[in-house]
Amino acid sequence: HSDPAAFLRFAEEVRSFGGPVQLAKQLYTGQYFQANQHPLLIGILSLNPTLTFAKSISLFAGFATLLLVLLHITKKHGVWPATLGLTLLSTNSTFVYFASLATCESLLILIMTSVWVLLDWRSSNPLSMRRWFFIGALLGLAYLAKGTAPIFLAGVVAGCFTTRWTTVKSDSHKQRLISSLMAVLVICAGWVVVAHPLLIRNIKVYGEPLYSANQTFFYMDSFPSGADPFGQVAALGTPEEIRADYLATHSLADMTNRGATGMGWQSFIFIRSLGPTPLDDSRVLFGIIFLLLASLSLLHESTAIKTTLAIWIALSLLLFGWYIPIAAGPRFMAPLLPLLLALTGVGMWRVMSYAQPWPRTTVVLVFGVTWNAVWLAWSTIAIWP
Repeated sequence: HSDPAAFLRFAEEVRSFGGPVQLAKQLYTGQYFQANQHPLLIGILSLNPTLTFAKSISLFAGFATLLLVLLHITKKHGVWPATLGLTLLSTNSTFVYFASLATCESLLILIMTSVWVLLDWRSSNPLSMRRWFFIGALLGLAYLAKGTAPIFLAGVVAGCFTTRWTTVKSDSHKQRLISSLMAVLVICAGWVVVAHPLLIRNIKVYGEPLYSANQTFFYMDSFPSGADPFGQVAALGTPEEIRADYLATHSLADMTNRGATGMGWQSFIFIRSLGPTPLDDSRVLFGIIFLLLASLSLLHESTAIKTTLAIWIALSLLLFGWYIPIAAGPRFMAPLLPLLLALTGVGMWRVMSYAQPWPRTTVVLVFGVTWNAVWLAWSTIAIWP
């Protein structure tokens, strides 16, 4: 995996010119040019750019995510559904992998889990503008962590608008529209407040607020081979020229086929990512069952959660499916794992209500002990030299 080396290299560079504070200054002035790895993890790593520290950050974020899921599901559904969800998440192949990898994914998973908890929080004032602002701020932090985060902003904006539209008590469509748009503007304000250093740098240096070094690859048929892929892409022309050339040399049928095939593969990768370690492709069998259980739980969730999750999944399958010829992997949709596996645990708890004559608590205990024993034995055999 090349990303850990890149993060550490850029963190060492940031440390050499002054650390996180200087990094922030260079974002404002447009002197910081790195547009592949985003600056949040680089800034943190610049305090101590070592592999051990980088892995420690990911491990801490992983444990914090588990704790957050445990507390939230326990408060909302009880300790037994929370135990089921935590068991599935803590033995999930993708989650465990990124919790031990020196990249931004584990940090992004923690941030997006926090977004989900705030969206789902049963407060006395569920339509609080303060809550929407904090959600926007967290999404801004997610954008500082990874360039794919605007997808999550789009989902939350859709969920927010739908929630406000359906819950505001007014017979006036105009009043409901104004109320819904106000909440959306509050989210966007929170997002801009946190993400604005990177937005300013992108506009000053690249002329686009959401610029990413990877965006040109959307208009290529394969990832360039060689030591300097970004240099090879730059030699082909400007992003506009590369896009124009792609559209001129590919028919609508070509692009439709790429999109449809990619969405199929991305769906497989996504469902497989829900399964436990140390299985490989057979994880998809567990993933199908878990997705069905999560869907059962989703029927009982709020409009905000339903709409937001639907947009997150739809946009992810569409965009990352198109990106399959360039790069494929579970990392793109990994931030959805805590939410989906927590819902799976709740779904299992509901299904267990039919497991008479045994009490559900007994079933949970037997399942938990058996699952973890099999997982521990199988994982030990898989890694044994």
